[in-house]
Order: sequence, then C-alpha cells, then structure tokens
Amino acid sequence: MEKCIVCLKDDHPTTLIKLRQKGCLGIIKASQERGDCLSALEGNFVHQLCRKTYTNPNDIKKYKKEKLVLREIHTNTPKLRSKSHFDFKHHCLFCGNEATDSKKKDKNVFQVRTDDFESRIQDACDLRNDDWAAEVRGRLESVSDLHAADAVYHQACSVNFRTCKNTPVFRSPISPDAKPENKRGRPALQEDGFYKQSTSLNIMTTNRFPYQILLKKWTRCVMGMLIDYYQRPSNLNPDDEKRALIRAAAKLIKSDIRSVDTTKSIYPTPANIASVDNNLSYLPESLLLFLSNIFSEIDPSVKIASIGQAVMQASRPRALITPLQLGLGVQVHHNFASRFLVSTLNSLGFCSSYYEVQKFESSAAAVQGVDLPGDISNSFVQFVADNVDHNTRTIDGLNTFHGMGIIAGITPGTKRTQPIPRIAFSTDEIKALAKIEIKYYKPQSDRMAELSYAELKNLNTLDKTFRLDLLSVIIWPLKYPIPMWSGFMQMVQTGDYPGKSSVSFLPMIDLNASDMTCIYSTLNFVANQAKRYDITAILTFDQPLYWKALSIVENENPGSTLKSMVLRLGPFHTEMSFLGSIGNLMSNTGLKEMLELIYAPNAVTHILSGKAVARAFRGHMLVDTALYCLLIADIFNIDVSKLLEEPNSTLETTEMKEIDELYSQLSSGELSASEAGESDVLKNLEATVHRKQEILKQSRTAKLWLQYSEMVQVLRQFIKAERTGNWPLHLQSIQEMLPFLAASGHNLYTKTAYVYLMTMQSLDEDHPDVYASFINGNHVIRRSNRYWAGISSDLFIEQVLMRSVKTAGGLTRGRGMTESQRSLWLMSMPACAEINQAMQDLSGVGYFSSEQHKDETHARQKKDTNDIQTLLTFLKSRNPFIDSEVDRSLRNIETGVVADKTVNVDDAKKVGTSILQELVGKNIADHTFRRKKQAITLGNKVQAKLDGEPLRIDSQLLFQRCTTAAHGIFEDISEIFQFELCGVPSSIFETTGLPREPQKSTLAEYMWNLIGLKPKAPTETHFVLDGGSLIHRLPWAKGATVDTICMTYVNYVNNHYTDATVVFDGYPSVPTTKDVTHFRRTKGILSPKVNFNNDTPIKTKKDEFLSNSENKQHFINTLGEKLKDGHVQVIHAEDDADLKIVLTAIEKSKQHTTTVIGEDTDLLILLCYHSKDAINKIYFKSEAKQNTHKIKIWDITETRRKIGPLVCNILPFIHAFSGCDTTSRIFGQGKGTVFKKISTNIKLQDHAAVFCQESNVESIHKAGEQIFVALYGGLLDVETLDMLRYRIFASKVCVGNIYVQVHTLPPTSDAAKLHCIRVYHQTQVWIGKGDKLDPKDWGWHVEDNKLLPIRALLPPAPEKLLRIIRCNCKLNCDTKRCSCRKHGIDCSPACGECRGMNCSNTSNITEADELDDR
Repeated sequence: MEKCIVCLKDDHPTTLIKLRQKGCLGIIKASQERGDCLSALEGNFVHQLCRKTYTNPNDIKKYKKEKLVLREIHTNTPKLRSKSHFDFKHHCLFCGNEATDSKKKDKNVFQVRTDDFESRIQDACDLRNDDWAAEVRGRLESVSDLHAADAVYHQACSVNFRTCKNTPVFRSPISPDAKPENKRGRPALQEDGFYKQSTSLNIMTTNRFPYQILLKKWTRCVMGMLIDYYQRPSNLNPDDEKRALIRAAAKLIKSDIRSVDTTKSIYPTPANIASVDNNLSYLPESLLLFLSNIFSEIDPSVKIASIGQAVMQASRPRALITPLQLGLGVQVHHNFASRFLVSTLNSLGFCSSYYEVQKFESSAAAVQGVDLPGDISNSFVQFVADNVDHNTRTIDGLNTFHGMGIIAGITPGTKRTQPIPRIAFSTDEIKALAKIEIKYYKPQSDRMAELSYAELKNLNTLDKTFRLDLLSVIIWPLKYPIPMWSGFMQMVQTGDYPGKSSVSFLPMIDLNASDMTCIYSTLNFVANQAKRYDITAILTFDQPLYWKALSIVENENPGSTLKSMVLRLGPFHTEMSFLGSIGNLMSNTGLKEMLELIYAPNAVTHILSGKAVARAFRGHMLVDTALYCLLIADIFNIDVSKLLEEPNSTLETTEMKEIDELYSQLSSGELSASEAGESDVLKNLEATVHRKQEILKQSRTAKLWLQYSEMVQVLRQFIKAERTGNWPLHLQSIQEMLPFLAASGHNLYTKTAYVYLMTMQSLDEDHPDVYASFINGNHVIRRSNRYWAGISSDLFIEQVLMRSVKTAGGLTRGRGMTESQRSLWLMSMPACAEINQAMQDLSGVGYFSSEQHKDETHARQKKDTNDIQTLLTFLKSRNPFIDSEVDRSLRNIETGVVADKTVNVDDAKKVGTSILQELVGKNIADHTFRRKKQAITLGNKVQAKLDGEPLRIDSQLLFQRCTTAAHGIFEDISEIFQFELCGVPSSIFETTGLPREPQKSTLAEYMWNLIGLKPKAPTETHFVLDGGSLIHRLPWAKGATVDTICMTYVNYVNNHYTDATVVFDGYPSVPTTKDVTHFRRTKGILSPKVNFNNDTPIKTKKDEFLSNSENKQHFINTLGEKLKDGHVQVIHAEDDADLKIVLTAIEKSKQHTTTVIGEDTDLLILLCYHSKDAINKIYFKSEAKQNTHKIKIWDITETRRKIGPLVCNILPFIHAFSGCDTTSRIFGQGKGTVFKKISTNIKLQDHAAVFCQESNVESIHKAGEQIFVALYGGLLDVETLDMLRYRIFASKVCVGNIYVQVHTLPPTSDAAKLHCIRVYHQTQVWIGKGDKLDPKDWGWHVEDNKLLPIRALLPPAPEKLLRIIRCNCKLNCDTKRCSCRKHGIDCSPACGECRGMNCSNTSNITEADELDDR
C-alpha cells in the first residue's frame, strides 16, 4: 500500500497523486526551509492537500516559529548576558535584543539622555526583584555611565519593566503561550512530569494504599504516559506534537474515569442530584482540572459537572449511571412523556436512555407502592378524593375513563430519604401493588333517614384583621396604583404556620366515582391507610360524593372502622357554589354589563355561574372597590371626576391623610396587621361607613348593592380563612354563606353545608386530636412555604392530580389510561417529582411560583387601576347609592328598568335566613325546599318560565338545549320553531328584554347616497327648530342660574335664526310608547327633582338634570316663556313633537320658504311623506357646527321627486318596520336593505300600503309576515315565517362549523305579529291618524306606569320540552332518572336543585390554570 511522504499515512490509491520532477523540487526546497530533511523522488506519492500545506510559505513561517518555541521550552535556556555578547549601542538595555537608532528606522528605540535614568531603573529593579530585574541590574553594574556608553532601549520594554510587566510579546524570544507562567497541562520537561508522578506515588505510599492499587496506579498513569509519550517519533511537526500531548492527557483522564468506583444497584438520590458539590465530586480530579481550565464563566460549576458526567457516561456506558444524565432523562419524561425527546437527548450524550428512565420509573413505583413517603410521625395527613374523567364522550363510546382519584396531603411535607434500588419489576407486579380492593356496598341500616337538622351554634370568630379588608378597598381612591386585596393581604399578613406540604399520589379506582361501591371502596382504603400509620382518617369530597359518603358512614354499624372517619365538604367547590349564588341574585341588576366592560361576554357567563373562579373573584373585587369609591366620595365630598384624574388628589381632609399614613406604615412593616386593625383610625372609619350604609339602605337599589358588597366580604373572609389556615373563621364563613345559598336556590349545597357545619361544630368532642390540628392551621394544604399560602384540600387535588393527569407529561397526553399505565404513573410520581424538583434546583430553571403575589406586580396593578377607572366611569352616571328621597325603587342601574312588587332580592339574606330557620327539627331526607320561598330577582322579568318559575338560563343555551333534546321527542322537529326557543325573541329584543336599539341615521345616509343631491341653503327662509335638539345643542356653564341658561338659548336663536319657530316635546306623566326610549337615553340615570326658579343655580350636569322628566318639562316651560319674550314663536306638543314640527313647517311653507332644523331622521321621513301639500320649498338640515361643509341640506321637494311618490307614501312604514324609537331593530336587516327590497318590489309595496291605511290585525299580520319572509330570503306566498325559520336553522347547521346563534334566525310568527301591530300603530301616529288608537291594543302593556312592548304571546318552547331540558334531581344526577342525562345534555343553571354545577352530569370547565390566582 502506497503512503504519503508528508503525513506517512496510507490511503486509497485514488486519493494520492504521483510526484513528478517539478513537484519533487518544490517539496525539497520547502524541506530545506523547514530544516527537516524530507526527501522526495519522482514516483513517490503524496496527498494534494499535504503538498499544498507543506510548500505554503505562510505555513513554513508558522512551522519555524513553533519549532523555535518548542526548542526554547525543551532547552529552557535563558538569554543571559553571561552567555551572549551584549552591546549597549546596538542592544536594548532591557530585553537584550537588537535595537536601531530611532533616527533611522525603528521609532520605538531611544537613547539614554538623562543622568537620573540609571537611578530610576535601579529603583525599578528593587521593586520587581525577579529574574528580569537581576539581568538588567547586571548590565547596569557593567558600565559606569549609560549616557556616555550611548545605551539604547525599546520604549515598550522600558514601560513594561517599570510597570512590573513581562517582556512585550513582539520583543520576547519565547511565544507567550509557551511561557512558564502561562503553561497548561503536563510539564514541558519530561523530568517534571516524571517528578510529579513520583510525588503522587510517594503520597499514596505515605497514606498506606494497598500494594495492588499502587502498582495499578503506577502502571496505568506513569508507564502508559512514558510509553505513549516518550516513544513518539523524534521528527514530529508541531501539530503532531500537540496531538501526542492531547492523546496522552485523554488516556490519563480515561484511566481515572475507569478507576471510579460505582455501582448500578441503586439510583442517585434527589439530594445528590441537587447538590453542585456532590456532582463535582463525582468527577475524577484530572477531568475536573481539565474542564475547569476550558470554561471562561465566573462560576461554570454546573456546566462542568454536567459535561463531565456526560463524558464519564459516554466513556463507561454500561458501568455508570451518572446522576445528571439520569436526572435530565427523568425530568424530560416527567414533564413531557416524550420518548422522542429522551431518545434524542440520549443520542447526543446528554441524558440516560429511555430504557433506563423507564426502569427508574418502574423501580420507583415498586418501591413506593401505596406507602406514604418518609417519616410522617410528626406530620398531619389528610386524604382527598375526586372523580377523574377522560374522553367522557367518544364516537363509539369506547376508551373512556371514569374513576376515583385519591391523594394524601402531608403537612409539613416529607420526602423519601432512602435511595431507590435498581430492580426489575413487571407491569403485572406493579398493578398488583396498586390494586385497591373493591368492596361492594350493601347498606347496613337506614340511620341516615333518621337524621334531622339541628340548630347551628352562633359563630362569632374574632378576626383581628377584619378592618384591613375595609382598608384595602377604601384606600384605592386615595392612593393608586396599589395591589388589590389578595396582594395586600399577602404583603401584610404574617404568623406561624405548619410548613410547606407534600403530596402522595394513591391508586385510582376504575369505577364511576358516583357509584356507591366506588365510594365505599374509597372509604375503606383510606381507613386502612390511616390504620397503618395510626392516624385519624380525614377525607374530603365535593358535594355529590360527600353526601353519598356521609350516607354510607351514617348507615354503618357502630363497630365499623368507617365510623371514626372525619368527612369534609370540599371548601373550594362550596366557594364555587357561593359565586354562582352571587351571580344568580344579581341577575339583571347591571352587574353583568359592568363585568362585560372588563371581561369578554363569554367569560362573564362563566363568572356569574361560579365556574371561572379566579376571574369571578377578581371581577367581584374590582366592582366592590369601585362601589366603595363612590361611598368614600360621598362621605368625604370628593368629586368622582376628580377621583379619576390622578392619584393622591383626594388627600384633603385629616381623616384621609390619616388613612393614607396608616396604609404606608402597614405596607412598610412599621405596624403589624393586628395593630393596624385595632387602630382608632380604622375604627372611626368603620363607624363612619356603617352610618352611611344604614342611611343608604332606605333606597332599595342601594340596599341591593350594599348586600352585594356584604356577599363579597363573606367571600374575602372565606379566602382569608383558607389562606391563613384559620379553622374557626372557615366555619363562620360557610355559615354566613348559607342564607345566600338558600335564597338563590342552591338547595343541594344549602342542606349539605348545613349538615357539614353540624358535624364540624362537634369536632372538638368527637375528634379532639383532629380539632387541635385544624386549630393549628392543618385543615388547609400549603404548596408554598409562606403564611398566606393555604389552599383548600379539594383545590389541592384539582391543582396537583387533575392538572397533572391532563397536562403535558400526564396520563392523557401520551401515556394512556390503562390500569398498568395508571399504576406506574401514580406510584412513581413522588420519586419522579422529587428528581424533577432536584434538577430545577440545580439548574435554577423551572416552573417557579414567585414569592410575589400576582396582585403585587406592576402590570397587574396597572391593569387593575384601568379596570377600576372603567367601572367608575360607568357608575359615575349610574350611581346606585342615590338619596332615598329621590328614588326608593329597585331598578337595573344599566337600563333603568324598575322591578315589580314581587321582586325581593334586596332582602335575599333575610329570605335565606327564614328558609334556614324552617330547617331546624326537620328530617334531612324528607324536607323539601320550596321554590316560592326563594328570593325573586330582577332577572325574573325577562326569563322563560315553567309553572310560574323562571328558568335561570342563558337564551342561547336554552335554544341549544331545546334543539338538541327535541330530536327524541318530536317526529317533525320543525314544529318547535313556531316557538322562540329562548327567553325573548332574540332577533328583535336584547337579552335584557328591551327592544334592539335602532340605527335611524343609516336610513338617511342611504337615501342621501341614493338621490345624489347637494342643494344650497336658501338665503331667505323661515326656520322651524326642533326644541329637543336645541336644548342639547348648547352646553351649560357650571353653576349658572336658570335665567342665565335660558338667555343663552334666546341669544343663540336670535343670532342664528332671524325668523324662527321653536317646537318643544311634551313629557306627560302618563305612560307613552317612548318610555322605552327614555329608559335607554337616560342609561339608568336617575336625577332628583329640583324645585327651581329663574335665580336657582344648576350645579348638576345637564344630562343628569334633564334625565328627570319633571325637571325637563319645567325647564322647557321656563325656556319657552323666555323665548317668547325674545320675540321667538314657541309651540308646545303634548308628547312627541316630530309630527307637530313637520306640520308646522308645512303650514309655514304656504307663506315662506321653510327650513327645518333638527338632527332626528324621523323629521326627514315625515317631511318626505307630508310635504306633498307644501306650496313653497321646504329644506331640512342639522344644526351648524364647526365643520360646516359636512352638513347635509335636504331639498324635500327634489328628494320626493328622486325617490318617487309611491315610495314616499310608505316611507313611515319602512322607517318604523326597520326600527325607530318605539319599534325594534331587526338583527341583520339594516335600514338600507329594507328600503332597497321594498322600494324595488311592487308586491312588497302593496303589503306596506296595508300599514298606511285603516286595517285590521289579521291583514296587518299577514302583510308583515310576508315582508319578513322576503327580507330573510324566503319564498313569498309559499313559506310561512316559522317554516323559513326552521329551513334557515337547518341550512346553518349543515354548512356552519360553529353552533347556530339564535338571534340570527327570523322571529317567530307570534313575535312578528306583535312587532307588526306596533309598527302599524307608529305608522298611523306619524301619518296623523293615530289619535284614537290605544297602544295597549297594539302590542303594548302597562307596567309600573310605563308602556312596555309585549315580547311574545306563546311560551318560549313547548311545555313538554321545557320539562325535560331541566331536572329536579335531589341527589347527584347520576342515573337515567335525571331528565338532562337521559336526553344527552349537561345539567345547566336552569336545573331546580343542582344548578348545573353540583352534580356528576356537568362539564368541568373550571379554569385550572388560574385556580390559585386569588
């Protein structure tokens, strides 16, 4: 085999080239320059790259330099004056190298020119006192006068010498990398290397190492190095020399790795993995030294340990299990359950193999079993069980899982201290270890039926910090941004607590969790576990499981081990039910609209139902804070507008300054929470606020919202009890929830929480040890090691087990739900979790929860501040805390709709208390809660009813349930579409029950674009002004008198309109069809009646003052008189002035060209209809504004000509049908669309004409329904509106990818009929023929002295359909007797007992990611 003459390596002949004469000469020349005597003959072979590198001039220079360095290293010959000739004139005084005069070439060479130069150098020699100083001192001593000897020196050398540095790199004969002080690795001299190994051997001998070890060490380390290194070829080039050194070092390190004593019989412990020192000590000294000299970080310890162990694992893959390799593999598998990730990292050498990770998992599961980790003798243990569901609905009904999950919470937490042995276990053996014995339940007695409700003790727990809750909400107007209540409490609450808890996962039971056998087996398993560890069995369930477990325990024989168990009702699920009761009691009060200002509408639905716990808590805190801002503003006479402008602008009184100072002292730690709670400042503030609240309660609206604040305070108190582990406060909070749960119809939680309190109030007698532990704060579990960190036990299982099952790395994400997979995952979870935590502790990277509460972060404070300001802006004009002398009614603050006399939700606590009082002495099994005794809410007016009871259900949800359940009941599902299938006709009414707000201006915009006219305003004309528009046109100066304001209007009219008539609306005290419009325009604002005269100053805002109809009418009368005095004609209409304005303009047009000034589209429509009798031209335009070029001027005559007389004659109908002040807008049908379709269809014009003449209800209904059919794209004279409604629904279902929105469907024939007769009434009023028509005969009814539209005559759905879409199950809705379950639908808030959240037939949509954000 031929070899390359340069590298001496053989290779395939195709990669070698044969040398010719020219090539040989080039190599010989390069050899001479290199001095290595390489010979080359024609016919020799060489690699092309080797020849190119060997003959390259740059490479030759580099080779010669490195050769010089190596020669200096091996000879170690110093360049001393005694061994070389030194000339002061030609050599540098310092470095000894040749130096040339600076006048010739080198600008860095200088002559010695001063006499004191020598003395300064002598001082420098004394300062340095090293070899270089000795050499320079010898040169100084050999000459008497440097200046006379013409001595020269390099400037750089002089600077380096005098500053105690080494010889400059470019002047030194030795490469800086080869200098003795910078050397790395083995000593350059063979004698030094041998000396170090001999020294090592001597140390080992002194320490009396066994002879075999000494021999082994000497043979491997010393002899191997001598043989490999000293027997290398003597003619190696520098690159080969380096490779030889590296290979020798690698063999030395590898020999050290092989000498490491390890065992694969046990796995590394989490403590060893988390310790940097332990991981570094795992490395041999040589490898540690090698890696330490490679990294340039300040503290590369973790990387050194990681890479070092990776090197060791790769060096001895079968003999070693390095801690960090195993730890990373387990961590990745624990968090992601991805074989791909583990295998990829293993192939790159970063972690153990997937097989090894699985073996660790099985070993951990086998060793752990169902045991609790560590020593629990000094810890408190409580068990929690809850249902675990996976794939609850699949196409074929297979691969679903319904079981019972169980965990143990241990406080303070314990860990397994013994290492896990590396053993082989089969899946069958692991399944056997995790097997829970199934015990089939057979009742022993019926003692549960004998239980009766006992009277509860009156709990008055002393909470020394309760006044801080008040401080947290009233401080906001004085100082913001600040943390909300939760962040504030974590900041100031301190105290003793048991410590951070740990969790132990226990096997699952593969039975339906609501099955009595499953619950019975769970009780027995927990009882046996408690018996093993000699502790009292404490088990927490949510409400449905708790009630069944309680029945089992009560029915057991006296000697049963289950009798000694302590059953707890899940506090977190109780909180959810209480949140749902708040949403229920506050329905249709304006709370929903307030929350929709800061949350999405879908989120608000879940907030009010209680399922979006974290958002609900935050939302209620924000609303309550905004309400207290109004209270504080009222108490201390603060302008709410000023409150919104800037923080700290309200610190004007002594009380407010004291409150601010107290908050600052508390936040800084100068005062403790208990000291601040007992301060006189807060006591006085509490008394002041209480007095104000008692005064406000005389108004029913204020009383309702103060009751809301009370419910929110109960919620705060409950959270505080859980966070701090205050057991008495926990019981008191649940007791204070009971009246509201009862009043809102949450009957299952009412009776269950009542019984729970009965059992817990006797806990000190029945289980004194458990009671003592609960008093010490052990009834909660802490996932963080701080005081304000307790969470409910049922929340703990949601966060730990349920979240782990369903997130990445859990059972449902890549593992599977078979019995063996469940057993392996559950029993190995504690060990894997500890390894995962150890890796996070070591790397400093992981899922850490910050010590800072979310409410304390700057971003959250900013968000909270903006949201509170948004709520305050809403409440500023809709203040619920109004003077009782102004309004004592109960109303929706957003719409202004007043409650009827049956509504008593403002007394919900009183109603609930009476329900609870009736329970005492009643049998638990026999007593039934009566719906008629529950609180009646404001939402009852707009909800669908069944047997007189409102169905508390969202309209869209009701529609979906009806259309789903109808398939199994009606042969022809189209039958049900004659009903709205929701609470209100959604296409023409809002969910609040009010008609959809019209968009009147769009019709004028469409007509303007259609006619394309731009007439100019007439120069001489008579003006007819809309008085309502005039009043709103001018601003009122704050504090101006009535006379001043009136004269402002008089001057304005006289200056802008020389010849004018003003027509004002009338506001009679009788009901009118515009009552709904007045509701909407006032937006719920109620202003007190003001008895004023001309000299009375108006201090309130104009809109608030005019929102009172009596104030407005009085002001119009006063203004009318002032205008008359100013020579302006004034006309007063009895009610709506639109028709009066138009008729006045037509009358004036008989003598003059007339211009109507107004903003209302109604005026334009009526002018187009009535102006056919006008003699002179009539114009219509809006008030002059700054951008006058945008004003539209309508020439009514030309407009009629462009549109056509036929269309103008039905314009009032088109306007009314598509939505005006008294009729509803039709969803999805704009005014332009309606105008276009009717104006271009003769048949529809004939139908429209029916509304403009005297007609009966039947003909109106028929004509109106055909217009509806045409608008929705139906077949005229073929389809009815109900048929079209079903066809559109079916079409949307077929082509849509989301559920059908009910408001996108046409109204039913029933709702359309009522809409049409209201349109007919309004049309007749506009054309001047409505005087004799009674609105109550045309789709209106009187309620609370106001005319309101009748929404529908038919019920929302067929009665038999309404009966099956809601259930009245008394228990868990877990059988086919539940009508909801029977028809394949979830229970909902409409259900009589469970309310869609307290049973097994409901979807769990609790926000798992935010469960602890409170």
